[in-house]
Amino acid sequence: MAYLRHLKKHIYNLMVRIKNEFVKKVWANLMLKRLIIRAVLATAFVLALLVIYISYLALGSPDDTGNWAAIAAGLAVIAAASSSWASIKSMEMQEDDRRPYPYPSIDIRSRPHLIQFRVANAGGTTAHNIRIIWEKPLFGRDGKPVHFTDNENAPDITVLLPKESVSILVDGATQFFSKNKDANYSGEIEFSDSTMNTIRYPFFVSVEAYRKSMIYQTAEDETHDSLRKIPGKISELTTEVRKLQEKIPSKDVPLSYVLGAIQSDLDKFNREGDTLPRPRENDDTEKSS
Repeated sequence: MAYLRHLKKHIYNLMVRIKNEFVKKVWANLMLKRLIIRAVLATAFVLALLVIYISYLALGSPDDTGNWAAIAAGLAVIAAASSSWASIKSMEMQEDDRRPYPYPSIDIRSRPHLIQFRVANAGGTTAHNIRIIWEKPLFGRDGKPVHFTDNENAPDITVLLPKESVSILVDGATQFFSKNKDANYSGEIEFSDSTMNTIRYPFFVSVEAYRKSMIYQTAEDETHDSLRKIPGKISELTTEVRKLQEKIPSKDVPLSYVLGAIQSDLDKFNREGDTLPRPRENDDTEKSS
């Protein structure tokens, strides 16, 4: 008897574990969970309509009080199901806002003349273990499909915080469009949420719309690119000023030596000017005429 009780307890614990794992797997699938809830509400709605219809047909019998009570109960169930449907829709929208939502894109505007492959998390929570699975791959300048890591067993991106993005260089814009006649690409992205539930869905990226577009989409983009060149110009100006300071006479350097160095630079400039092509005499005659 003790053996049977022990066996019965073991079987019961095993059934509980199986049930818990099944419920965990089923409810971890967000779409399946929503379908189950909607199916339950729809079933309750249909049953309430059937109760109302049957009770309505039974009116006129000696026991009308029970039929009217059934109709009232059916109407209450319909009202509750309708209200629950609207509440569930609002709750699903809040759940979607809290879910991680990493999505790839091809970025051509952040850096002029460069094309980047970017993954941004537009969701409200952190995405883990993001993997890019190419169907029609995007190739980089090394001729290999674009990935954030060279380790095939590791995820492309381990952690991506909400509203954050990470990018990788693909190629120069001119080189990219000359090598790729069709700039449309597709694949699947796989990641895990905070509960380590694996989510996978297809994606589509394209840069074909930028093939004939201007480098600078707006005047602000061109101005910003020009401002980026200011530090380099300042560095060049600083170098020239230092060269000029070196030629200014000091107590230890004779003035004749400085004048000689300046004259040497002028002679070098004149010699370089002599090597430049000069206008033809016919051109001078035409201009004078």
